[in-house]
Amino acid sequence: MTTQKYITLTPGQLDYLLAKAVKQGIAEYRRSMQSELISQREAFRRYGKACVLRLVAKGEVTGRRAGTSVNSKVLYDACEITNALMAR
Repeated sequence: MTTQKYITLTPGQLDYLLAKAVKQGIAEYRRSMQSELISQREAFRRYGKACVLRLVAKGEVTGRRAGTSVNSKVLYDACEITNALMAR
């Protein structure tokens, strides 16, 4: 048989631990909600070329060039694509 050990916390210690956990949870949530820019090639791989091109043609998703050159990568926001697909 194993004996269980308990840790006794004062209300102040408990408040500190809970506040710290909440801060960490909020930070994790903010990190997960940051936009993830992916290249056009990666968008085609993840969501399908026809699907991405259809969303762009409808104006539901916009691509942004990484530079000023015509040959610069086109970047899409993965969250924007996912939201457009979920809205269907």
